[in-house]
Amino acid sequence: MSLPKVNVENAIKKGLGKTDEGNMEAIVYEGVGPKGIAIIVEALTEKKTRTVSNIRTIFSKNGFVFSF
Repeated sequence: MSLPKVNVENAIKKGLGKTDEGNMEAIVYEGVGPKGIAIIVEALTEKKTRTVSNIRTIFSKNGFVFSF
């Protein structure tokens, strides 16, 4: 209820792909888990730095080693 109407409308437009904000970019990350298990993460993102941070956090919390 406290969220401005403009923010809601912008979120809807962004979800529908009707904004001029940023271009989506496909990126691939690799990681190695316990016992040498290889993990490949394919992501579609507007902000690589945020995505890298999120994936690194997920990997580290679960005992995986992150690499670019």
